[in-house]
Amino acid sequence: MGSRRHQGVIPRRRRPGVLSEANGAGRPAPPLDADAWTTAATSSSDAEQGKPEPDILEAALETVWVDAGHAVFVGDAVWDIHACTKISLPTIGLCSGGTGAAELQEAGADQVHAHPAELLEQLESSILGELVERARGF
Repeated sequence: MGSRRHQGVIPRRRRPGVLSEANGAGRPAPPLDADAWTTAATSSSDAEQGKPEPDILEAALETVWVDAGHAVFVGDAVWDIHACTKISLPTIGLCSGGTGAAELQEAGADQVHAHPAELLEQLESSILGELVERARGF
């Protein structure tokens, strides 16, 4: 938790954003490869309390000037989902972190995918794809 960073990923011109958890280097895990869209990153030092409290997520949203209704969080732990539900932040759960689909769904994930590649394969029908479509209208 302490070494992970949260990245605000938004297309330019203040369009809707994506929040994802990244490794200590501040980069999303492949194959998301969102470096070209990364506009800001926050770390545990930007939050008073760690997950399941939403402090770090609120800091990330503030950093990129996006509210929870115009963002999607991609995470792989039950604590991610719990933190997101506290601020009504839509969430995609990934089972690639060792947490099962049933656990992520019970925690409140809006959608669950086995791994990032599956999310990319189903991007257009995902809540992330819906966010991108909304962004095209900005």
